[in-house]
Amino acid sequence: MKAIAVRPKKANSVSLIEIEKPRINDGEILIKTISVGIDGTDIEINQGLYGEAPTEEELLVIGHEAVGKVVAVGKGVGNIQVDDFVVPTVRRECGVCINCKNAEPDMCESDDYKERGIVGAHGYLSQYFKENVDNLVKISPDLVPYGSLIEPLSIAQKAVEHIFKIQERFRWRPKTAFVMGAGPLGLLAALILKKKGLDTFSYDIVAEDSPKAKVAKNIGATYINGNKVSLGDLPHVHKERPDLIIEATGNSYVAFWAIDVMIKN
Repeated sequence: MKAIAVRPKKANSVSLIEIEKPRINDGEILIKTISVGIDGTDIEINQGLYGEAPTEEELLVIGHEAVGKVVAVGKGVGNIQVDDFVVPTVRRECGVCINCKNAEPDMCESDDYKERGIVGAHGYLSQYFKENVDNLVKISPDLVPYGSLIEPLSIAQKAVEHIFKIQERFRWRPKTAFVMGAGPLGLLAALILKKKGLDTFSYDIVAEDSPKAKVAKNIGATYINGNKVSLGDLPHVHKERPDLIIEATGNSYVAFWAIDVMIKN
């Protein structure tokens, strides 16, 4: 079958390759790939900035934002059947730290975890892939066109959940939110915050008529063009300082600068 892979740590090595179609064992599921999202992580892996192939292999199949259709199931599989639609998770437990032992691999305290398509395990940008039933989320057919957004949505949702968990210590509740960056993660975070009733602002450096800005406006956020309004001017232009900020640019300069914009205390 066909797959798209890179040679980790080598810039611009992405290529179309032929690999063997997976064979499933008991407890495993064979899935036909429907779609895979390409994000900044995949781009940076192809730039040679990071990435790790499986043990004793030279290539890494990339792609971690996937949705697929079940075509075969092994013995012992529970509630997932042939023709179901599924989204695979990305990180695999190290098996050692307390968080991984309690089914929270995204909070792994060691460096021994694996991530499909990123670190030590092949990704999903292939015609088929196999996975353990515990690492699959079944979705309804109407979500299939948006299935590749579920993985990044889970990241944004987790960030918001942790923010509000911290806020439970106080009587005060946040009312205004700034989201720095209008990429997929930033827009998904803005959508979640807007759904939670916060006055939400999306900040990026693209024009007001760009696709990113239009999506931000369509979800009810106020879009701010960073080429016209600097971070330092935000409190003056929009009167109130934000109660919370989600940094989704990946730029540490923006993250530290944003601290000065927040409401005091």
